[in-house]
Amino acid sequence: MITVPQNSEIKKTFDGYVESEVILPIVALFNGLRRSSECPDLKYQVKLDSNGKLWSSAATVGSMTQRHSGSDLLETTEVQVSGDITTNTFGFPVIFFFPSLSFQQDVEDGQFSLPMSASLGRALDSLHRRSEGNRVIVTDFYTTVLINHVDEKLTAVECEVAPPPSTVPLRYLLASYIQLPLPSDYLDLDTEDYIITEGAPNNPCFPLPADEEILATRHGHSDFDRYTLVNSQPAVERFFRWKASMQARPKPVLVGTVLQAKSHGFQRRKYFQPRYPIESIPENTLAHLRAVARSTFPQFTQLLDRSQRFSLLLDDELTPSEGTGYARTFSCRIVTVDGQSLSDDVPKKFSVKLFDDSAASIPSHTEYHSLTFWSQNFYTVEDMIHNEIGVYNRLEFAWGSVVPQFYGAHSFTLEDGCILCGILTEYVTPSDTKLEEQSEVAQIAFVKSARHALRVLQYADISQLDWSSEQWIPTPSPCHTASNLTLTCVLIDFSLTAQGDRYKDGHKEDDYGGMADMLNEAGIPADLIRKWFGPREEWDFFCASYVMEQSVR
Repeated sequence: MITVPQNSEIKKTFDGYVESEVILPIVALFNGLRRSSECPDLKYQVKLDSNGKLWSSAATVGSMTQRHSGSDLLETTEVQVSGDITTNTFGFPVIFFFPSLSFQQDVEDGQFSLPMSASLGRALDSLHRRSEGNRVIVTDFYTTVLINHVDEKLTAVECEVAPPPSTVPLRYLLASYIQLPLPSDYLDLDTEDYIITEGAPNNPCFPLPADEEILATRHGHSDFDRYTLVNSQPAVERFFRWKASMQARPKPVLVGTVLQAKSHGFQRRKYFQPRYPIESIPENTLAHLRAVARSTFPQFTQLLDRSQRFSLLLDDELTPSEGTGYARTFSCRIVTVDGQSLSDDVPKKFSVKLFDDSAASIPSHTEYHSLTFWSQNFYTVEDMIHNEIGVYNRLEFAWGSVVPQFYGAHSFTLEDGCILCGILTEYVTPSDTKLEEQSEVAQIAFVKSARHALRVLQYADISQLDWSSEQWIPTPSPCHTASNLTLTCVLIDFSLTAQGDRYKDGHKEDDYGGMADMLNEAGIPADLIRKWFGPREEWDFFCASYVMEQSVR
């Protein structure tokens, strides 16, 4: 139980308000969460400075023009937090509080004037002399400025600005910068390992089932307990004997067969709930989605959504392989819905992706020093379909443009009685010409479209784990003609995507760099990508592109 000391008397002054309402709760929280008594208590000092002359300058990176304001006085509160107040052991920022709305904003250029008191001037002078690891924070409770560096004349600064109205409350913002210098083991938090296994430990009193029982009763990865595989060498060896038996089966021939589908037959106990809302999509990207939108069939969509069952005929296999993938994708036609033939006002072709992990290739556990790390390549079709549903539902606003129209997840009964689950989507017609053989005009159009498609993913907090050139379809845009060669990038295959927090919800990749690299691998020249793909935005956790990063080119 963490308690914050209460003292109503200190709230009556400006510095008293800063102490009781802002700084004291933060310091009390961190002191209450200390791992042990060996960690020093955080201390703080609150000083009131009312003797400094007001001067102002533009708080942006670059030149700042100093403007004196005569004999005007400005009351300023300076706060220092430290493990040892005399030495500032951990390098905490020094925080300056100005009265509300002290920063004056220029209407024309959007810049604002940053007031300065005598004590702030001394702090910036100290920051100039020793900037590494030190920060100065200035706030007027409306706009907050983090100053990283200042030159010797105090006429230019490098800073970050939290503009009004900030989505992060001031106390949270300051707490994050106070926590930043703390050692990693200072706070006693309930942290989880980066790699988390699923399931509960099995009772060691019960022996592992025999191979014969496993072969007779287990049909997919989800029939195996992940926790046991991670913690038992005999169990993982038995899993691979089962896997070898599944892969030895002949690959079923499905082209030309009719599948019976149970509408929305994929059942999952808990569906994904996004952690973060979708950010506002930039208008130029929304304009692109409208420009490349393909025909939709709302009446058919409603008919299928209300149906109990339907049948479809598989035409061509779109992802031919040796049968060692997690899914097979086919073009198909729907024959009947609830036993009734369809009218002409329906799509002529669809795409169905059937998942089956029994014969899927998975790296050998002998290639890894730890079964825990090996298990990160152990996927289940249930998780993969779950990811597909989560992404398509999240991106409904982009259906029929940079992602296919989505018709749901269903269960499909093959002619031999085997039941597989999968997803049904719009069939997107690919270009007859490979990207590397397209004209420069068409390649530029595709690069631009790919950037918009990537932005759709990033603003929806979706990250692709395994970028490849097979995760998009280059399709002629609606305005495509012989004299106007334009291609649209339609993203597919979301089975290994992640949403949410980078360290807790799922691994995330450099999506910007991954897509740029795959554009290059597909045959588009790197200089063309760098020119037309556009700059990075705020979503990247790290940069790892051999095409886009100067340091690795």
